[in-house]
Amino acid sequence: MRQRSRRLAEELASYSTPAERQELDAILSRHTEAEIAELETVLNQQAAARAVHL
Repeated sequence: MRQRSRRLAEELASYSTPAERQELDAILSRHTEAEIAELETVLNQQAAARAVHL
């Protein structure tokens, strides 16, 4: 499970430009909140980590 989570985080981190993030947001908007909850958690953690490094 840990490897899966790490792979997911790496894949989501690859959406790094504003255009790529918009594309990801468009993809996620087609799904329910329950379906994307894990992804949203990872994305929020990544955003917080980036904010700390600014």
